[in-house]
Amino acid sequence: MAVIDVRDLSFAYLPDDGQSVGHRVLDGVSLQVEAGSFCVVTGPTGCGKSTLLRLLKPEIAPRGTLGGSIDVAGAAIVANGEAGTYDPRAQAGVAAFVAQDPEAQIVCDTVRAELAFGLENLGVEPARMRRNIAEAVGFLGIEGWLDRRTADLSGGQKQLLNLAAALAMQPQVLLLDEPTAQLDPHARRRFLDALASVNAELGCTVVMSSHSPEHVGRIATQRFELGALAQPAPFDATLRPKRGAASREAVVEAREVAFRYGRGDPWVVDDASIALHPGRVHALLGGNGCGKTTLLKLLAGVCKPQRGKVKAAAGLRRAYLPQDPKALFACDSVAEELHEWHVRFGYDADDEQQVADRFGLQDTLARHPYDLSGGQQQQLALAKLLLAKPEVLFLDEPTKGLDAASAAQVVRQISRLASEGVAIAVATHDVAFIRVAADAVSLVFDGAIACSLPVEEFFEGSLVYAPEDEARLYGAMA
Repeated sequence: MAVIDVRDLSFAYLPDDGQSVGHRVLDGVSLQVEAGSFCVVTGPTGCGKSTLLRLLKPEIAPRGTLGGSIDVAGAAIVANGEAGTYDPRAQAGVAAFVAQDPEAQIVCDTVRAELAFGLENLGVEPARMRRNIAEAVGFLGIEGWLDRRTADLSGGQKQLLNLAAALAMQPQVLLLDEPTAQLDPHARRRFLDALASVNAELGCTVVMSSHSPEHVGRIATQRFELGALAQPAPFDATLRPKRGAASREAVVEAREVAFRYGRGDPWVVDDASIALHPGRVHALLGGNGCGKTTLLKLLAGVCKPQRGKVKAAAGLRRAYLPQDPKALFACDSVAEELHEWHVRFGYDADDEQQVADRFGLQDTLARHPYDLSGGQQQQLALAKLLLAKPEVLFLDEPTKGLDAASAAQVVRQISRLASEGVAIAVATHDVAFIRVAADAVSLVFDGAIACSLPVEEFFEGSLVYAPEDEARLYGAMA
């Protein structure tokens, strides 16, 4: 029996200014998701995966022109392009949604309050609320987080919190948009194991979008593909860019730096030392919450160390791309975003045209940045930073939410910048990205650097880290 029935669905976003037709992302989509199944929705960046999932939950559905029909758990959400019989008061808890961006859903200051927020809005009585939260928290093993501030959680931890909050609502259908994009490989496996248990033991139907279906192949029972995925090619070590040895003089150097977010809080970074060199890509690898992002911010000058010192040349042009690319957006169109800094950094319309071509943004120039897919937003943010002509570039999870082709494009741009002498530091969970793009790896553990090694030496001596999805990324680069 199908719990989700989508028939001949089409969707176009509302038209941008000056356009007669809005951007169409879905056209003639039909699928049935069986009750109790684990369905993965795949496809390249911008193909409409996120839009499809949001249309299955009317409370967060995008505005636009609809065609076709959608039924979820017996309720008609859309019937022949018109609003159906769905009752938000009675059926809001039928489906729960976990977004691609963990920051987008968190509204409370503490984990405990965040877990209760959705249940309170549904009017769940306190005793039942406490039980639901206890079961969800125990299922995911996050009991120790209850009194932590949500602002202190890493990106991956925030996503696990969003999953726990969704499970606490005990939905029939769990909708997840790239939920593992910000998890390190080990956390991703634990997350997917927990999700598989939710599906198998609780009977909850799971619909999950993913750019990397190989990660969920062992647990998925249904797969639906939007667009065409590139076929991965065999691993080819010759695809890795070759660069010369690092220069002796570091362009940015951290010496025994330490940082914490509040007085009395534990040190997030403690006694960490690292040096970045021109023309080299240095990866920061480690588990969720180990301090990678904070260390990256210290190197970029976004945060100031409370102990130790970060040494950088006066006037050094540093550019920082956070995990959430929307933090860089302030304009109403992609074209305006690319133009915004032209006075400050002295680039012209030809430069904007070239970077738009390089990142495949030409067809999106009139669209609002917030209407882009997660992968397209990441590409726009990186393109905007490149127009600033940085000497040192700091990237936090730059391949998060990207399909293989888009991730390979990011690798090419990073390699090109490094070949031009730009120093690049990358905090990432993407082990395949490190293997193909980085020159050196620093393993971050408990706020400090456990080791710093050339990338080949690091992987040769590692029992845990291995580029398990290397075929996906290397194949896209062939």
